Amino acid sequence: MSYLDLLAWLSEVGTSLTGNVVENVYRAWGTDIFLFKLHGRDGDKTLLLEPGRRVHLTKMERRREVDGNIIRLRELVRSAFLRSLGSLGNERILRIELSNGNWLILELLPKGIMLVTDGEGKILYVSERRKFKDRVLEPGEYYNPPPQSPFRPPRDLVEAVGEIDEEKLKQLIERVSNGKLSPCLRAGFTALPIEFPGCESKESFNDALEEYFNELERSGAAERAKERVEAERARIEASMKQVQEAAEKYMEESERLTKTANSLLLMYYEIQELLSRAKSEGRRKVEVQLGTEKVELDPTLSVQRNASLLFDRAKELKTKAKRAAETVEELKSRLSKLGEEVTDVEEEVRLSVRTKQWYERYRWTFTRNGFLVIAGKDSDQNESVVKRYLGENDIYLHTDVQGAPSTILFTQGKEPSEGDIYDAAVLAASYSRAWKAGLGAVDVFWVPGSQVSKTPPAGEYLPKGSFMIYGKKNYVKGVKLELSLGLEGEERKPIVGSEEAISSRTQIYVVLGPGDELERLAERLVKVFSRRAEVKGAGALKDEILKLLPGKSSILRVSKTLLGASQLG
Repeated sequence: MSYLDLLAWLSEVGTSLTGNVVENVYRAWGTDIFLFKLHGRDGDKTLLLEPGRRVHLTKMERRREVDGNIIRLRELVRSAFLRSLGSLGNERILRIELSNGNWLILELLPKGIMLVTDGEGKILYVSERRKFKDRVLEPGEYYNPPPQSPFRPPRDLVEAVGEIDEEKLKQLIERVSNGKLSPCLRAGFTALPIEFPGCESKESFNDALEEYFNELERSGAAERAKERVEAERARIEASMKQVQEAAEKYMEESERLTKTANSLLLMYYEIQELLSRAKSEGRRKVEVQLGTEKVELDPTLSVQRNASLLFDRAKELKTKAKRAAETVEELKSRLSKLGEEVTDVEEEVRLSVRTKQWYERYRWTFTRNGFLVIAGKDSDQNESVVKRYLGENDIYLHTDVQGAPSTILFTQGKEPSEGDIYDAAVLAASYSRAWKAGLGAVDVFWVPGSQVSKTPPAGEYLPKGSFMIYGKKNYVKGVKLELSLGLEGEERKPIVGSEEAISSRTQIYVVLGPGDELERLAERLVKVFSRRAEVKGAGALKDEILKLLPGKSSILRVSKTLLGASQLG
């Protein structure tokens, strides 16, 4: 991103982010991308920061990882809210003031870094330690920004619209700073906050940035995977050559020693006489010529014993040669699988970087007839799903078990069937405390949205996430605590719901019930999908699968496509 891009993004998004709380921080798997989970008045957001490259909000779902560095970063930013966002001078440097007095700084310059300083500029965290001629970026040092250079039109801008003189550049910067944007994208070329020939208009500059950089992310990961594979291929081929040469030498030496030992036995009497004479003379070794070979023997041992030592050594070398040959075969096998690994990594990237729909911030499913159902994950979401989305003709579902989610079936002016209502009830039941309690079934009630109110009776108080139900309740009795989890479409998106609903969307699914495994079960499911359904790159889905589990679970049964997969360890 150029300085112009940063200004445009700040003018479009910056103000809306102030007041948002940093709930958590992650690193996108296998990258230098930092993901900041934010929560604000208008919902949850994910802020993506990639040193030396980009900053934008992202709707993409990525595989995440946490290490010691991320844990340290969390200690410095988590639970703080964003007080202000801005650039540092006219450089590509983003500065975010946090409510705890710390500053989060992202350098978008080449070899850029991300760091956290205290209010006086002392570095508390740095994504990568760096030493330059004029500054040191390490914890304990004070942050010095790079020397400022005159702002010049970025190359992609010049290539898109032609040369820009200083007067026009100032006008463009002023226009962008004031939020007068016309976001535009030409795939594979650039994204700019202004229109340019051959570009496609976008609703927001943030969206244009995300679409542009995410494509680079996918292709870049694939290229890095190929580079790693080629380096591994060269290493394996070099190892194969070295081991093969060693195997040949071991075999040659073994054959030579065996031949020498046999020659000793054939010349038994002559050799024995030489050994006896050498022994009587007090010699420790004697050299014997056997054809073209010379062999050193021990006069204190018999001919048979000297020959036996040679045979033993020959046997050891033959065993080494055999092991070396086996190693060569293993390396050949490893070499043949490298191509598959490239495909696996490419698929992992493809599966781990996908567009996230608005309803995926909640619990969600689609019924057998395609009605969308959402449910809150906590009291805040229970409050928001009803206040923001529940219409009078939609259906509200809940269990009588305390700690159940507020669940909405969107009718869209149509009449859902009993089966559709049952599918929604499965979601409401599965994510209630009944699952964690290990119950087999639970009753779920439903009412039209018009019977749900936040207004309590006079003199009473409703806690956050609670609502009053007026009028008659309808019940779905004995809803089994069985939740199906499958992979849908080419994106292999993890989905959950009743077996009837999920089986109408995919044949790659398992049926889960309350159990005693959580993370290990997610790993088992990845293996099931990888091996039995041959889903390449399924490892990238582990985090998503884990988040969909209602609690500790077990596999009850599997689809015909995956028959037998549940027996995997």
